[in-house]
Amino acid sequence: MLASVRASDHFIIPHKMLALELHKFFKFPKLRIAINDEAVPFVKEGRNVFAKFVINADKNLRAGDECLVVDKDDNLIATGTLMLAPGECTSFKRGVAVRVR
Repeated sequence: MLASVRASDHFIIPHKMLALELHKFFKFPKLRIAINDEAVPFVKEGRNVFAKFVINADKNLRAGDECLVVDKDDNLIATGTLMLAPGECTSFKRGVAVRVR
């Protein structure tokens, strides 16, 4: 299975294989939220990304979009739903920036 369709808004929710292909196809920073190394172990466990750990965000994303969570070296860590606007992710020091699945 590559993806699911979210019933409420018909967004495509990528599963791991599709996320890997999107990561290869689109170059940094397209579709990405980059986080610092301090948060990587927690996000790998499936925890959410908090705004204070975001170091870079694709400016074309919007709150509610699906995004790829990467580390500073562009290694894919997780996928999730962006909860804040990209500018808010990099400027806020509190709150959930990405709800990881």
